[in-house]
Amino acid sequence: MVLAFPALASAAVLYDSQGFESPLYNLGLLPGQDLWVSDSTAGMGDPVVINDPTGSGMGQVVEIDPPGTEAGQWQGAYRPAGPSLPGVTTIEWDQYRVDTGDNFWYADHIAWDGWWAIQWDQNGQASAQTWDFGVAIVLNKWQHVTYTFDTINQTVTVDIDGTSFTSPNAMTDPDVDGIDLEVEPTPTAGDGPVLVDNVRITGPIPEPSVFLLAGLGLLALLRRKK
Repeated sequence: MVLAFPALASAAVLYDSQGFESPLYNLGLLPGQDLWVSDSTAGMGDPVVINDPTGSGMGQVVEIDPPGTEAGQWQGAYRPAGPSLPGVTTIEWDQYRVDTGDNFWYADHIAWDGWWAIQWDQNGQASAQTWDFGVAIVLNKWQHVTYTFDTINQTVTVDIDGTSFTSPNAMTDPDVDGIDLEVEPTPTAGDGPVLVDNVRITGPIPEPSVFLLAGLGLLALLRRKK
C-alpha cells in the first residue's frame, strides 16, 4: 500500500524586482519589461525606470508621476505573480514621496476585484485595505512598506518602517495575484512623483508530496492480487 501524505507549503519568493536594476530592467518605460503591463488611463503616460534622483544610492527605481491635477485618471502598471496558496503572503517595497498631494493606490490584481489599499491625499496615511487607515507616511525619505496577508484567517496588516496597523475588517480575497501600482493626481497641493524600488512578493508554495511504502500493507495488497 502506498500512503500519500498531503503536500506541505513553504515560503518562497513569488516575484522579486531585484531593485529594477540592469540587465533585468533597462531605463525607460516599465510596461513591457519583465511581465509588467500598463494600467494607465489615456493620455497619462506610463511609469518609467530612472536613475534614483534622491541621491540615496538606490540605483534604478520606478517613477510614477501622472500629469495634471484631475482626479479620476491615473498612471500605473501591473505585474502578475500568483495566485498564492492559502497561508501568509507578503508584498513589500521601498518608496520615496516628496508630498502626499496625489493618491497612491495599489491592488493585487489589475481587475481591482480583490484586495486594494490606498495612501490618501486627505490624511497622508496608508490603509491596510480599502479605507481602513492606517500608518502615516513620512516625506523626503525612503521608507519600507510591507503588507502581510493571512488568507486563511483573512487578516491584512500594513507596516511602514516598523509601525503597523491591522485592518479591523476581514480580508475577503482568497489569494494574492500580483501587484498593481497606480498614482492618481488630485487638486490637493503637491503633485510630486512617487518613487518605488525593491518590490518583492513572498508566499506559500507546495512542497513535493511525501510517499511512504508500508511493507506489510504492500505485501497484503500483492497477496490479494494472486
